[in-house]
Amino acid sequence: MALFKSIGIVFRTVKYSETSLILEVFTREKGMRSFIVSGVRSAKARQKASLYQHLNILDFVAYDKDNALARIKECKIEHYYQRVTFDVVRSSIGLFILEVCKNSIKEQEANIELFDFIYRRLQLLDSDKDLNFGLFPIKFMLDMSKYIGFMPLNNFSESSPYFDLYNGRFISTSSEKYISELNSSRYIAMIDNTSLDALKAIMISKDMRNQILDDLIIYFRLHIDSFKELKTVSVLRSIF
Repeated sequence: MALFKSIGIVFRTVKYSETSLILEVFTREKGMRSFIVSGVRSAKARQKASLYQHLNILDFVAYDKDNALARIKECKIEHYYQRVTFDVVRSSIGLFILEVCKNSIKEQEANIELFDFIYRRLQLLDSDKDLNFGLFPIKFMLDMSKYIGFMPLNNFSESSPYFDLYNGRFISTSSEKYISELNSSRYIAMIDNTSLDALKAIMISKDMRNQILDDLIIYFRLHIDSFKELKTVSVLRSIF
């Protein structure tokens, strides 16, 4: 059976039998794939189950089986988190990113640009850069939409100041069904146009930040049929 080598982000880990794990991994080379790793939960295991915990970034070789559980032949950590694992703010954002990705990515085919985007954001979250963590999840969702097919048209203007969540563009009226309020719309346009480094200059109240995040979750739900309620949102709101 053919083998393939890739890096991948562990989206989900499920215990299987007494000593095994089933993994859902977003791989750079093959898209979403499911794997089984045997014996890692036993006391004498050469590789421990902690290697495969969710959010970990792996460098692995696996058997290539479409639409079926495949086995991982070799595996090691590709990136050791220095801050995400131990910092409650960074780890909470990381879990939010993971949940958004799990709800958004289903295809078993390569999307290298999307993978590299998520990979870079996780590395940035783990770096020592001075970041606006409060806006990091919002910026992630806006930027991710560009890679999964429903990038907003940022045509914001004084004559078109309302963000139409259904059509992904700014319009002149607030009478449509799925519309962000005026202030939320302004900040969505602003954050979308602002680099991650420059986000530090944007100061937004907690209530407004929560409103924007709620709007973007609706935006994702309108464009992804299987997008579920995000449990990590309540965690973000408890720490910011």
